Amino acid sequence: MSFTVIAPIFNEEKNIESLYNEIKNSCNKIPLTQVIFVNDCSNDGSLEELKKIKNDLFEFISHDSKQGQSAAIHTGILHSKNDIILTIDGDLQNNPLDIPKVYKKYMELKDQNIFLQGYRHTRKDTFSKIIASKIANYIRTLILDDNHPDSGCGLKIFSKKKYFLIPHFKNMHRFMPFLFKMIGCKTHVINVSHRNRNAGNSKYTNFGRALSGIFDLIGVVWLKKRYLKSFQKKG
Repeated sequence: MSFTVIAPIFNEEKNIESLYNEIKNSCNKIPLTQVIFVNDCSNDGSLEELKKIKNDLFEFISHDSKQGQSAAIHTGILHSKNDIILTIDGDLQNNPLDIPKVYKKYMELKDQNIFLQGYRHTRKDTFSKIIASKIANYIRTLILDDNHPDSGCGLKIFSKKKYFLIPHFKNMHRFMPFLFKMIGCKTHVINVSHRNRNAGNSKYTNFGRALSGIFDLIGVVWLKKRYLKSFQKKG
C-alpha cells in the first residue's frame, strides 16, 4: 500500500537536500508515492532550498507564522493523499534507511489496528539531553502508561483515518503513543538508529523542553480523565 512521508522543517537549510535524497533513495523498493516537507516559518534559507527540489514525489507547504512541530505534522497530514503516514524529523538525526524496516513492520501488523514508533536505542545526543529525555520518558510512562520508551522519536507510522480520531493540540506529537492507545490502537515499538546532528542547532534547551513537557503532561492528564470514549447503543 502506498504511503506518504512527512517531515516538519524549521531552520534546516543545510539538511533539506540531503534529507530528501536519502528518503527517496532508501524507498526505491517500497511504495512511497508522496513526500511532504512542511516549512514552519523558517527564518534561514530553508524556503529557498525547498524550492530547489524538483521531483514528482515532492511537495512543500509553508506556514505564515511559526506553529510548532505538531502543527507542521498536522498540515502535512491534511495535504496527504495516502492513508498510511510516516513522519521523520527534519534534522537528519533520524536515518531514512530505517524507513523500509518501519514500513514493512507496520504492514505486517496493520490488521491489528496499530500505531508504530521508533525507539532510538543508541542516542547520539549530548549526555544532558539523553538524561533529560530518559527522566521525561519515565515520568510520562509512569503517569500515562503508554507502553513506549521513546515517545520523542520522530519516526512514526500510523493510519491517517485513526489520526483524525485523536485529540489535536500543541505538542501532541510527544504524546502520540498515548493518544492512539486512548482510541483503542495497540502501540508497538521498533528499534531504529540515530545519528549526530551535523548541521543546524537543536531548537530547544533542556530546561525549555522540560518546562513545556510539564505543562503538556498536566493537560494530557486532564484530557485522559475527561475523554469521552465512543460507544454503541444496545438494543
